[in-house]
Amino acid sequence: MTDNSSSSSSSMKLPTKITMSVSTTTMKIVNIDDDNNYVNKRGRFDLFATKPDMVDNGINNGCGSSATSGSGSGGQAGRSMLIQTNHFMITYDPDKIIYSYYVKINPIISNNNDDHHHHSQQRLKNMAKTIQQQQTTPNRSHNNGGGNELLSRKIIQRLIEMNNGDGNIFHNVLCVYDGASSMLTNFRLPIIDDKLIKFRVTLPANDYYHNEQEFEVCIKLIKTVAYSTIEDFYRNPMNDGYVEVVTAVNLIIRHLLLKKRFLIGRSNFHHHSSVDNRINLSSLKELSFGISSSVQTCSAGLQLIMDRCCTPFIKPFMIDDCIRNFLQEMSSNTTGSNNVNHHHNHHHHHHQQQQQRWNDFYRKRLEPILKDYYFEVTNLQRSRRYRIGGITTESAKKVMFTPNNDNNEQQQQQRKMISVADYFHQQYGQLQRPDLPCTKVRRGKNEFIYFPVEICQIIADQKARKLTIKEKADLIRKAASINPIDRLDEVRNSVEELINIDNNENYLKEFGFNISTQPITIRARVLDSPKLLEGDDRPIKLTNGKWRYRKFFQPIALKRWILVKLMHFDDSTVEKFLDTFIRNGEQLGMQIDMPIRMDYDFDIATLANFLQKLQHTYSSGSGSEQQLQLLFFIGCNTEWQHSAIKKCGDVDFGLVTQCIRQTNVQRINQSIAVNILHKINAKLGGINVTLDYGKLLQADDYRKTMAIGVDVAHPSPSEKNLPSIAAMVANVDESFARYTSSVKIQKFFRQEIIQELDKMLIDLLRAYEMETNQLPERIILYRDGVSEGQFQVVFNEEILLIKETLARYRSGHKFRLTFVIVQKRHHSRFIPDNSKDGVGRFYNIPPGTVVDTDVVHPRRFDFYLCSHAGIQGTSRPSHYCVLVDENEMSADHIQNFTNVLCHLYARCSRSISIPTPVFYAHLAAFRAREHIQAATSLMMLSMTNNRNQNFNNQQQQQQQQQQQQQDAAKMLNYFSTTTTTSATAESFLSSSSSMMTTPNNNNNNKNNNNNDDDDILSSSPRIHYTKHRVPCLDNFDSFVEMSPTMRSSIEKESPYDDDEKTGWNHGKALLLKYY
Repeated sequence: MTDNSSSSSSSMKLPTKITMSVSTTTMKIVNIDDDNNYVNKRGRFDLFATKPDMVDNGINNGCGSSATSGSGSGGQAGRSMLIQTNHFMITYDPDKIIYSYYVKINPIISNNNDDHHHHSQQRLKNMAKTIQQQQTTPNRSHNNGGGNELLSRKIIQRLIEMNNGDGNIFHNVLCVYDGASSMLTNFRLPIIDDKLIKFRVTLPANDYYHNEQEFEVCIKLIKTVAYSTIEDFYRNPMNDGYVEVVTAVNLIIRHLLLKKRFLIGRSNFHHHSSVDNRINLSSLKELSFGISSSVQTCSAGLQLIMDRCCTPFIKPFMIDDCIRNFLQEMSSNTTGSNNVNHHHNHHHHHHQQQQQRWNDFYRKRLEPILKDYYFEVTNLQRSRRYRIGGITTESAKKVMFTPNNDNNEQQQQQRKMISVADYFHQQYGQLQRPDLPCTKVRRGKNEFIYFPVEICQIIADQKARKLTIKEKADLIRKAASINPIDRLDEVRNSVEELINIDNNENYLKEFGFNISTQPITIRARVLDSPKLLEGDDRPIKLTNGKWRYRKFFQPIALKRWILVKLMHFDDSTVEKFLDTFIRNGEQLGMQIDMPIRMDYDFDIATLANFLQKLQHTYSSGSGSEQQLQLLFFIGCNTEWQHSAIKKCGDVDFGLVTQCIRQTNVQRINQSIAVNILHKINAKLGGINVTLDYGKLLQADDYRKTMAIGVDVAHPSPSEKNLPSIAAMVANVDESFARYTSSVKIQKFFRQEIIQELDKMLIDLLRAYEMETNQLPERIILYRDGVSEGQFQVVFNEEILLIKETLARYRSGHKFRLTFVIVQKRHHSRFIPDNSKDGVGRFYNIPPGTVVDTDVVHPRRFDFYLCSHAGIQGTSRPSHYCVLVDENEMSADHIQNFTNVLCHLYARCSRSISIPTPVFYAHLAAFRAREHIQAATSLMMLSMTNNRNQNFNNQQQQQQQQQQQQQDAAKMLNYFSTTTTTSATAESFLSSSSSMMTTPNNNNNNKNNNNNDDDDILSSSPRIHYTKHRVPCLDNFDSFVEMSPTMRSSIEKESPYDDDEKTGWNHGKALLLKYY
């Protein structure tokens, strides 16, 4: 296909609003209105037309100014720079019409009573339900193991083959099917309007059923899709007919990609055997690179966004090999022997020993790894695929079942049980390894069928689940190993492949559009770095978003602290660690005394008593100088240790805790020590860095301003018992260095919309007023975790609720709200056109790069900002979309303000990729989740201990039952209660990791790679409670008792009225004073 981005023809042309001129260096895009007048650099036609739907709703509901007030023209601040994008222009024929049909597939169920046929029919019934679900929820992920979407595609393909001859319905018609309920054609099918036409399709026996099977396919024309609606959209932003065109073009491109690839989510991957592009993750898993594609209407016109993506896959392997390797690995771990070059006889004897070890202990460890993957049996001429329901504890020689091959009930009853090994010997031949277990496949609620593992092979191209921490770390490192230039080359090659596969160029023309093979080049701007101050009011010199401290702005002395060893360390190792830690702390301005040292053999059951004794012993008085400042745990290597320590420190006793892994203690150096000191100084109430107001752009606008970050942390789909947690974090000073938070449990599983945002906001406003003796005038709220399809819901349910809360909070005080959506999960990437403009060894775009033209939305106030320096791989900019702007912020103002907030993260000396309060909100939600997990573990341990006690009389047994019922009721009450947390800015700084230094996967800074916790532990926030404990969760005390001294302290120092002093009894949050 030729590149038509700069040419036009009678059949293919750009929308009338967009004209393009192409030079040798850049594709410059100029926007012209209907009167041939220059509109604006951003293509914001809505500025001079009707406002977007959500803005209309806001005005109609009295919400004030719209989000378009600052978007009249693109920003002007910063130096100009040319960048390449992974966006490709799409040209189209505005007169072309596409026809859209509704498709429904129903298997025709036979009444044959044959047993094998019966099970095939049952599989078809199950598939019918799945197909119906796919048709009600299209664009479902296709995992090559499941195959129901693949079956639907085969049925439609067969339908077209049966009806494409002369005079038939699909003759000379091109069809595109989405695998669910939608089909597009380039010409209209000869079907009477509004009439449902039915076809019968016969498929031969295959992986899904034994015999050939008939299906009924129903087709009905539902609408036509016209490219002219895109031009209508640019003329009238209220016209949303363009959405159908975007959906259709997306479907056509995906259909063409699937000719040589398969689909996982919205990404396309080559099959395992077709291209050797997979990288080893472990013995069972591998990493595959594919492409993602999406079509969007941007200010420059219709564009295809193509990007490189990666997904872990399970390797295809024989299950018996997996079990043998697993047993050998377990044996090696037990005996310490790694020698595999044994004599044959010794090797055979060793194998026999391994097989004798297979038992329920090993089954429980291997079964979760293999469960739910699809496998195929290899002993038949025609392969059959099944889903793993489990692995047996017994071998194939001992697993017994009753064959069910006869229809006569009397003969069935007379049949004797037989082992799986003997059955396969009779039917297919002797098993080679009858001493290995069997794979279980569920058939019905309580019935299983069994297959010897030696005939079971895991199917290729299945997405891997349940990655280990090491596999996750390897995935992140390997996924970010490609530099931006090579990444763009891969994307460009993928576009060319899309066009050149089979007859795709003709396919595109028949459907009325064309794709340029050259990426769009546009102009971006690089904002100036914000002015920051360190100790002694000295300005900090920033270089590509990084700086080095000479002294913290406000260092805190560390006088009373305890070093707790959770494992054995040599005296020399501890001495070196303390010397490096204290020396670097003093260089940064902190006065650090030698700690009290003690050993503790970690036990979750005794941890609370241990911390209580330490607090009672070493917090000798009421003055701050007499209080224990820090508990420093070294050798904290596991997630459950970390969670338990944080739960007890945060919730039970209000103690500041710090954890560090064994490896970081042993290899302590200046970099590790400084990273830990970043967090500890902030936890103790210090300030590492602050703004230089004298040199800030619009400095007055930073005063009386509250910056809020909001995020919701969801459990994984398999964690059904864990709730989603919403967190809101805001500054309580004018330097944006100290923060408070409010955390609540969502009522519904994986619920994104926050129902009690009003209560959380009130908590933050009270804290701000208590600390500054005034209320903020400007509120800039950054909302993370919201997709574009949820914008309207967020406006209706969250923004309106916030507006109502602000309106009634304080009579006579007017708040002005700016509501910004922050998005990281997008696929737009930017690369310097000239490598001299790049930074770092990968030549990424520099920190502060802003894009607000050409590739942004044509009617929204949005922009891309890359505020951090990419360390590895290609930098991912954050996308910001302003939904409401009552502060009437210009593009320069909101972009600079956002960039400043990305430089105030206390845990590292570099800018991060999202505003600091947003990242703190993420950490706060994660920390609350840790509290829940640790409390649940303690509760289950207590209940288990109670069950295992032997009582001497019936009265004691009744007491135990009553206690268990109370425990269960408390747990239910805990999970059903919304929660609120208060914390300081330093509260989120307890632990850090290479990944969490900046919230971008490709930013693994070597200087920040050795923080106090590792991997998933380090992403935990520190909810910091100052002079006394603040309840982390409203009803946490329903099963975790508060000490009397803390209860008294809260009553004495609560800033609220008398009826709220005992808020811990009424499920109310307490916001207390900070250091």
